[in-house]
Amino acid sequence: MRISKSAQYALQSMLCLAAFDKLTSARRMAHELSLPANFLSKVLQQLHKRDLVDSTPGPRGGFVLARPSDEITLLEVFEAIDGIESGAECYLGLGTCDRVHRCPIHEECSAGTTRLKLVLAKSTLKSVLNENLSSSVVRRVKAVAKGR
Repeated sequence: MRISKSAQYALQSMLCLAAFDKLTSARRMAHELSLPANFLSKVLQQLHKRDLVDSTPGPRGGFVLARPSDEITLLEVFEAIDGIESGAECYLGLGTCDRVHRCPIHEECSAGTTRLKLVLAKSTLKSVLNENLSSSVVRRVKAVAKGR
């Protein structure tokens, strides 16, 4: 399974919004996270369409989480951008891979995807910010949110 740049940016921007806990422009997030502003804006619009962020248009506008950070899971964020489809594509590149037409590693990969979904479903934005202090992204987001 591959995580797209869009999904990575979505997760980083959602962590940023959770840490800031206030209306924040896409431009500021792009600057603080060293991400391309135009691309991040498109990702944020996707998150808005999936009701994960609220947006305020205009020069003083920006984005804010649509719900508290302890109610938004990483699975929701990931699925809003990429989705997770177990068995939809063969991990070996052999075409369609499903329960009927299985590749040699189908069962193991499907089990891995199921485990990943469980981890993402129980991990909230708040829990990641509170527990993942070793992550450079989390450290950077927290530092910026504190005004450093």
